[in-house]
Amino acid sequence: MHKTLLLSLTLAASLMGVNQSANAILITGFGSTAEAPASIFTIDAASNFTTITQVAFNTNVVGNDNAQIFSGSFSSINIAGLNTIQLTGTLFGVNALSNFTVELFNSDFSQSRNYSGNLSGFVSGSPATVVLAFVSETAAFNGIGGFQYTGNGTGDPVNFTFDSLEAIPEPSTYALLALGLGSLVFFRMRSKRRSV
Repeated sequence: MHKTLLLSLTLAASLMGVNQSANAILITGFGSTAEAPASIFTIDAASNFTTITQVAFNTNVVGNDNAQIFSGSFSSINIAGLNTIQLTGTLFGVNALSNFTVELFNSDFSQSRNYSGNLSGFVSGSPATVVLAFVSETAAFNGIGGFQYTGNGTGDPVNFTFDSLEAIPEPSTYALLALGLGSLVFFRMRSKRRSV
């Protein structure tokens, strides 16, 4: 009986560590070709990195980490219930270790959500995924139609490929699921023991 409880708790713990990408909603792939359910990423004129190279499924920017902007729009996608976002990309060269902000906008750019991140989460030359920290929002909204990345560093060089932006369930969702599963198994075993 203790082995069964231990097994169920191990299963619950593993659920907490499940790769969140499995339940993610792709907001955009930053490319010039649509990737369902995200759409073509249209680079905005406000983007001011020295070099911006867009291909079918991503965009590479080269410049520095001090106030340079990469922004664009795409067809609005509903991410209701998924307030946490993760950015996947590849940093080339020396890791600048600098902070950056990401703003997500609704389709008419009248409302925004602000997130923060740090380039230290990316390993040079290898794709990596970093969960961004929510900072604030002008108002609650679910339809995302615009994106802006702004470097907040001191001028270090940046060569970064934006691969994807996804909305994901918050870690607390998995914790509650695991706790609920563990509790159900525990109380079921307890009731069977009493009936014997």
